[in-house]
Amino acid sequence: MGWGEINGGPLNPGNLGQSSTHQQGFFTYSTVKTALINDEKSATDATAIANLPASYPVAGTNFVMSNAEAKALGLLAGNAPGNDGAVGFNSTANYTFDPNNRAVAGAFDFVGLAEHELTEIMGRYGLGQNGAASGRFSPLDLFRYTSPGTLDTAPANGAYFSIDGGNTNINSFNGTGGGDLSDWLGLTLDSFNHNLTIGKELDVTPGDIVEMDAIGYDLAAPEPATFTLFGLALAAVVGLRRQTAVTNVAQFNAARLCRTDRPKCPVLVSRVLGARNDPCRGIVSQIQLL
Repeated sequence: MGWGEINGGPLNPGNLGQSSTHQQGFFTYSTVKTALINDEKSATDATAIANLPASYPVAGTNFVMSNAEAKALGLLAGNAPGNDGAVGFNSTANYTFDPNNRAVAGAFDFVGLAEHELTEIMGRYGLGQNGAASGRFSPLDLFRYTSPGTLDTAPANGAYFSIDGGNTNINSFNGTGGGDLSDWLGLTLDSFNHNLTIGKELDVTPGDIVEMDAIGYDLAAPEPATFTLFGLALAAVVGLRRQTAVTNVAQFNAARLCRTDRPKCPVLVSRVLGARNDPCRGIVSQIQLL
């Protein structure tokens, strides 16, 4: 985790939060489907698996997924070397860090922001975010519908998340107007929205839990050590925050944030996704102040 930086480098100008995700590929649809079936542990999993198509609508589709998700699904060893990704946060923005007081006027809910970025490293991304011109999808795209029985296979408005073949709209995906296509459109307050609202608590909602469950994660009560580690990390952030001079918050647009993505590659590439088909295996996701 970086404070005012990410992975040893600067945040892009104006970014509130930014994440870099390492990913694995390529996988066939059959491999991904089998991995999801083998991971079945909950009612959500059972419903999601029962409604997976026999074959993916796009022939010859290449699937990729984050390192963390590949580990969760048994497609990458849990002790594989290297990290799964990195996150960085703007050190001059005004945050509330108090988990018991997350709706503070003029402050961003840091817990909600961190949950947003960390779940992307866990694999909460897909269509349009895989660093290639076309033909790359992620497990999340298996639950992206435009209507009952019709999967969304190209960037579009009106797509929604469903685990029962498109019959139930759990939440609406962001459209083509800007930001990540795998974030929520923002019809209600939510940590996973493509626009994060200042002064509001941004929770991980029941629909968000269903989403993470469906793509390979399991519900479990955190061990006591988990709370301890989170507390230490939060304390470190607060300490760093207090050492940093806060610039005028008016420089930020206090109402909304937008998200943009680009491939993470050893060479410079266009910020426009799909500008070139390159062999990159990483993506960079950012929250940028409007």
